[in-house]
Amino acid sequence: MSINVLPFGAGMSRPEFVSGPRIFYTKEALEDRIEGLLIAKCTITYEGDVTNCRLLKNLPHMGEAVLLTLEQQRYKPVTINGKPVSVDYTFNIRLSLPGGEVLADKIQSAVSKVVVREELEPRQKAVWLCQFDMFEAPVVARMPKNVDPSFYIRRQDLDFLQKDSPQVLLPEPERPEWRDARALNDLCEVTAVVKSKDLAIVHLKMERGNAARDVSLKSLRFVSTPEGWRADYQLPERNAQTPMAAPPAH
Repeated sequence: MSINVLPFGAGMSRPEFVSGPRIFYTKEALEDRIEGLLIAKCTITYEGDVTNCRLLKNLPHMGEAVLLTLEQQRYKPVTINGKPVSVDYTFNIRLSLPGGEVLADKIQSAVSKVVVREELEPRQKAVWLCQFDMFEAPVVARMPKNVDPSFYIRRQDLDFLQKDSPQVLLPEPERPEWRDARALNDLCEVTAVVKSKDLAIVHLKMERGNAARDVSLKSLRFVSTPEGWRADYQLPERNAQTPMAAPPAH
């Protein structure tokens, strides 16, 4: 279902950042000492999701990373007269190296502390999936309606779900208000990434936003595909090794 998207303008409240990763320098941008203004335009939906990001003004080595980061973020929706609306919003992102003109040795020190570009995509996708508690199996019903699951999850698992979903025991899909509360209150933090050429295991710490502050350690497996890194739940492989119980006959 298409949504009505308005240009952001007078009489609208400004979007307020709620959750998601922050924009930071890529390894290559630090090495090349890139500074300046990057401009991106995205749709912020009436539910607070960020979609359809495109570059209006790029900077070397930063465009792809910025767009990926923005689309993992959530915002308090823009409102008109108190009613949430979907808008096209322009992000003006000014990038400055620490201390302005940084000496080569300081840049090299900074490079060693940043997440390398090859880890950026699985890290950020893991955080996004963590916010919707998708560890044991991909519960597509938990995703925002305007998100393409194949951007996060490998096609083999999605095809298996569509064809053989009765064989997969999935958690009960959550109502949108539960999903929004989870995204607002849960903390998903990457603690380590173990990566080989085509495989990455992302370890996370997830903290529940309740009075007890429940903390649990989780992990997600990602594989490199021609389209990029995708979460690999190994549903067809697991089914082939140990057939999942079929639903009871009626």
